[in-house]
Amino acid sequence: MILPTLRNLVHQLLADSDDATLLPAHCAFELKPRGGNKGDALAGFMSMAPFAGRRPIFIGDDVTDEPAIAKANELGGAGLHVKRDFGGSTEAVREWLRRA
Repeated sequence: MILPTLRNLVHQLLADSDDATLLPAHCAFELKPRGGNKGDALAGFMSMAPFAGRRPIFIGDDVTDEPAIAKANELGGAGLHVKRDFGGSTEAVREWLRRA
């Protein structure tokens, strides 16, 4: 199967890297710079115009989204997970957004 072979290759390429790391992701490979996560990025956005003073809404579906989901809740907004909060239905997400 190609997926395990590809995953091994990516791990080998990153083995000696201090610059990037491989994150577990749903049906994907996510590479990110070491240090920081989506929660840190959200906090940064929320400290700058036009986002400062507003309530964040973050909807994610992956393990890499968990820090931003937690940060959105911590900042008094809504951090939601597609599977846990919407039964895995993207249509339910769209409906929630329409109602909001």
